[in-house]
Amino acid sequence: MSSTSKTSDGLAARAIQRSTVLIGMSIAVMALQVATFTVSASAAPAAIGCTTPELAAALTTANADTTVAGATVTLPAACVYTLTTVGDTSDGPTGLPAITGHVTIVGNGATITRSAATGTPDFRILVVAAGGNLTLQSFTISGGVANDGSGGGGVLNRGT
Repeated sequence: MSSTSKTSDGLAARAIQRSTVLIGMSIAVMALQVATFTVSASAAPAAIGCTTPELAAALTTANADTTVAGATVTLPAACVYTLTTVGDTSDGPTGLPAITGHVTIVGNGATITRSAATGTPDFRILVVAAGGNLTLQSFTISGGVANDGSGGGGVLNRGT
């Protein structure tokens, strides 16, 4: 066998090994894909605007996702959600539904804030219930007030 033949055979064998590794990696990546509930200005039919009721509904839907990886709520860029009322009382007054599932909120520069208007009740913005999991990305939470002794004016975390 010539040295050229050995080199060609060696290269072919390495190419097959690399292909096998890449195929194995592709299968592993496919197995890790998660069920995602995406809420964005461009996604239909799950698109939401910049209103508090739409945000609350998206979080409620995301909580209902029972897959291990959970759901992602992607907010339209730079929206401002101004909360004026208590939306949940499961762990003290909170503006949005309690996070009970595995939820990621991708904010795209959005802001979720409690209204500073006279007469707005005191409440925190979010609560993560025991067993819940919340990941926050790229947005601002402000103005929350926790006067119930539990703490967590922005986010009260009882989960992970």
